[in-house]
Amino acid sequence: MRKILTTLLILFLTTSFHCFGQTAPDDEQADIKKLSIAQLLDCFDTPGPCGDNGDWDIADELVRRKYLASLLKRYWREPKQSIRRGIEYVAYRFDSHEVTRFMRKVIASKIDDGESRYYPVNYLAKKCDRNALSALRGNDYNKQNSLQWATSLELFGKCAYRPAIPFLVELVNSADLNIAIAAGDSLDKLYPSHPDLKSPDIAKQYYCRRAAAEGFKVDCSVSESLEK
Repeated sequence: MRKILTTLLILFLTTSFHCFGQTAPDDEQADIKKLSIAQLLDCFDTPGPCGDNGDWDIADELVRRKYLASLLKRYWREPKQSIRRGIEYVAYRFDSHEVTRFMRKVIASKIDDGESRYYPVNYLAKKCDRNALSALRGNDYNKQNSLQWATSLELFGKCAYRPAIPFLVELVNSADLNIAIAAGDSLDKLYPSHPDLKSPDIAKQYYCRRAAAEGFKVDCSVSESLEK
């Protein structure tokens, strides 16, 4: 099933590329390497001197400067939501005990970062933290772009987190191919004895039956076309 969905996704992306054209060359963007730390942080709130560089470009420049410790201290006294969110992006790039503690505190404090603390939750979910994996289910995190959200869905399979099975079953035949592929990938890992599933709809029915047999509450009603 993954091969079928991947082929469809490649065709879609190729078509989209020709329809919308190439992105502007990098040399049209502001050179953020010349900006001060203060200017970069301000850019999370107002683009200003950072031009067309996005929040992740700014975060990566701060990562390059290894300015993490001071940023984590500033986070707790920073009044602007947008800058707090930007600091979370910087922290997200580091894999350390210090950042793990920071992300846990952000979640426990229920800080408003404008994204329902998606990146702190996802950071911990990548470490297979069960509380973080639980938080990813059914939240409004699917408002993230589908490529990013798909990476979160893959964590359920990677971490063998079975409580997510009903959630994944609902998404395995999603109209969004990124989501369908990721959900199917996780279900394949959670049910390694699966047969070759020819389509997303067939996959949904198969995994739905497996989930129901395992005691999960799922709706396994079969469409008329599949019954035939």
